[in-house]
Amino acid sequence: MTITDARSHASLACAFLSRYCDDEDLLAMVQYHDEPFALYRQYEAKGKYNQERFNALLRSITDWNLFLAFNIIDGCTEGKSRQPLHWFFREVDGKVESRFTSDDIIPTYHGRGRPRPQVTGTLRTNPPLQPLHYSQCARLGAQHSSSGHPDNRAKSETLTTPMVRGSTSRMNPALPSQH
Repeated sequence: MTITDARSHASLACAFLSRYCDDEDLLAMVQYHDEPFALYRQYEAKGKYNQERFNALLRSITDWNLFLAFNIIDGCTEGKSRQPLHWFFREVDGKVESRFTSDDIIPTYHGRGRPRPQVTGTLRTNPPLQPLHYSQCARLGAQHSSSGHPDNRAKSETLTTPMVRGSTSRMNPALPSQH
């Protein structure tokens, strides 16, 4: 099943999100979030990948800071190889603008003697995280964008989710309450 097939998990997630979010770039990110890994698998299996699919991905995403930040977060969970991420960052190098590079990929921790990151207790940040603005559904990378695009400026309403710094676009206020 292709990533754009209406029955794919990406298409189903995109359709769901579109009921609450009208940000075309964020919707494209949801639709294509697994495309880098699919292209990597093609490359690993055949020594090449579908260049048309790669170019479609390059054209579909506007905020490469957010898309690459998401890929780092998604691709650096425990048990996942970092190779697909390193490959993807090499492929997009010089083709997209982003503050993120392969140097930002979180290393894999192996065996004894190397610390494992641990999350315990209350998350404390300096400065404290602000409530999440209605925006491209918690755009992590927007605060790093240097494009000056109007969608990279915080807008009106606020969610009470404290885990993500200020972000940037239009969300449908019909978003279900989290209370």
